[in-house]
Amino acid sequence: MNHITELKIPWVIATSSYLEMAKARMSAADLLFPEVIITAEDIVNGKPDPEHFIKAYQAINLLPEDCLIFEDSMHGVNAAISAGCHVIIMGDLSFSHPKVIGNVSNFNQLL
Repeated sequence: MNHITELKIPWVIATSSYLEMAKARMSAADLLFPEVIITAEDIVNGKPDPEHFIKAYQAINLLPEDCLIFEDSMHGVNAAISAGCHVIIMGDLSFSHPKVIGNVSNFNQLL
């Protein structure tokens, strides 16, 4: 079983993709679908606007400082920071900010 499917904490996907594309990508990665997903259909302003992440943490009744965002784009990193969340950058991006707490090339580094 994939480790992300075993999470016992609330988790949300906040993506710029449309719902059908997000579902296809989740299926291709053999991941369970979270209870909450925020997609392009749910927002007015795309990243780097923080709307995705604000809707995500509000949906699971958390404060932004209690959220950790995994992002692979600078627009997403900037959106997460603007929303007040902590960020782990995925991939080769390099960016320094107090809210950026780490950088990993892939999720396997976290296991």
